[in-house]
Amino acid sequence: MKIALPLAFLTLALLLLGALLQLTTQDLRMTEDLISAEQAQVLAESGVLHAEHRLAADPSWRGALPNIPCATGAYSVAVSDLGNGSLLIESTGWAGRSKKLSKKIVSFSSKH
Repeated sequence: MKIALPLAFLTLALLLLGALLQLTTQDLRMTEDLISAEQAQVLAESGVLHAEHRLAADPSWRGALPNIPCATGAYSVAVSDLGNGSLLIESTGWAGRSKKLSKKIVSFSSKH
């Protein structure tokens, strides 16, 4: 009987520590996923800006910028002609386990 009560408290304490460790691990994973999602979105938007700068330098440019590496991930960009001077810029950013897409329609003329 003298040993049963301390063992019960020890078991309860270990169970509580295990539960706290599990919750902390889940919180860290969720935080990492949130940060990765934000980084992927920023990378996707950076790809759109990269394409806009490329188009400003060469308005006749159409095509892709595949797998441009950055510190936290990478992005890829595709530019397609929609006609009537409109272009669709699609950029995908990757960071960690996250992937985000950013699209923008811009008007550029080849005589720019």
